[in-house]
Amino acid sequence: MDPITGYCAYWHAESNTGRIFLQLSGDPKKSVHVEVDSASELNAMVDLLRHNAAMSYDHESKMISTGWRKPGA
Repeated sequence: MDPITGYCAYWHAESNTGRIFLQLSGDPKKSVHVEVDSASELNAMVDLLRHNAAMSYDHESKMISTGWRKPGA
């Protein structure tokens, strides 16, 4: 899993599609993208990225994840 160092999100209203581009610490000049199917999915993913400093991306499963946190934190 690679730590996420930056992100950029967009939503195309006409086609109801969106993407989140992720910059990873392994290669900051390249980015990977995650397709989203709805505006609410985009909002949820951006919310995770905005509020969690320790986020990672898994290339095999194509998932983003938070780091471990204490309950209530």
